Amino acid sequence: MKELEKRFRYVGFTEIQGSRVFTYQMVSVERGKIEVSVTTNLALARLHKISLQELPLMCQSLLEEKEGADTVNAYLLSEQDMRTHSQRLAERAERARQGRQPKRPHSGQLPGASWRGAAPIVTNGSGR
Repeated sequence: MKELEKRFRYVGFTEIQGSRVFTYQMVSVERGKIEVSVTTNLALARLHKISLQELPLMCQSLLEEKEGADTVNAYLLSEQDMRTHSQRLAERAERARQGRQPKRPHSGQLPGASWRGAAPIVTNGSGR
């Protein structure tokens, strides 16, 4: 039932001196609606190869993990948070790469030749 006690709704962002401040509205049973923000350093995000599209969800995950989100209204997405996220993405990509089927060698036939049947031999009638 704890999941229903507080939820976060993305409101938007502002950009301030190389940082992006993401704003969320926390809806809590105890406190109603509160505005909460998470600041991210864009240079650190680029350093750890985190796209701008990933940042809002990362920030929301950070808020959901924090126990004191009911009392603190501003957070910072740290370099350690970004490093951890980047490592998880690399591990996931490696698992996906290892799980792929090896490519089969090309048989030399045209695609679909097995179900189409053998191609007819065409001669020009001269027997050459």
